[in-house]
Amino acid sequence: MVMWRRKKTTDTGPVPRPRWVRLLRLFVRGVLATVMWLVILVALLVVGLYGSGSLREKLLGVGLDVAAKSVPGRIELAQADWPEPGHLRLIDLVWSDGESPPDTLAHIAVLDLRLDLESLRHKDVAVDSLLVVASRLDGPAMERVL
Repeated sequence: MVMWRRKKTTDTGPVPRPRWVRLLRLFVRGVLATVMWLVILVALLVVGLYGSGSLREKLLGVGLDVAAKSVPGRIELAQADWPEPGHLRLIDLVWSDGESPPDTLAHIAVLDLRLDLESLRHKDVAVDSLLVVASRLDGPAMERVL
């Protein structure tokens, strides 16, 4: 183990530190600066993604594809909007079974959903408002398919 001690001198000038101390200080400064810049970069990335409408549209497309694959039958959607975080609007959603001729299980003209984003941070889902205008729901057919 190497121990470093300052030597007592009569000189009042600064005592040079050993090279390994200077290198250690530079290394620690470099690590701290890297961590700081990474935190800033992640914060800017989160803010940019949170406000980016085009990214929300891509994520909405992926989410709708996953929903279409997980639900039996076929889902058709005329328009899907994600205008702001926590707000989702689906227009003219048709869910039909995969048979021919297709039987319409549900036809929802408008689905407008607003979530409380603060509750999502606490691992909870709170719906601020939900508007569903359904023109047709076939309960027995849905039960048969599910």
